[in-house]
Amino acid sequence: MITMREMQFKLFFTHRVEDIFNDNIDIHIILSNDDVYVATLFTLKNIDMLMRSDEASYFWASDMIIVPDLSHLTIRKAIQEALDEGYFENACSKIGTVKTVFDYKGWQSYNHVDKTSI
Repeated sequence: MITMREMQFKLFFTHRVEDIFNDNIDIHIILSNDDVYVATLFTLKNIDMLMRSDEASYFWASDMIIVPDLSHLTIRKAIQEALDEGYFENACSKIGTVKTVFDYKGWQSYNHVDKTSI
């Protein structure tokens, strides 16, 4: 049995980030067992900006992970640490499998995931 710590993963970004220090992004995390999870990554600067613009007294988001920046390296490191430390399934929600989530792209399994989209 493969534990989360040993799990390989690929990332699918839903859009490009404008400012890696002040933005947020939804990502799909595709595990090597074909499970697909979702997370929304925010920077602290982005949360501050959103709260100020809405004059909000609190901020929350489901599947939220706060990172110092939204570079691909930082995002990969954060997801790997969540897997290694056993918090991954608490921080992210499972939304299906490669086949059910990415059928429109023709992806049937982890091995079919197009690396150009990562």
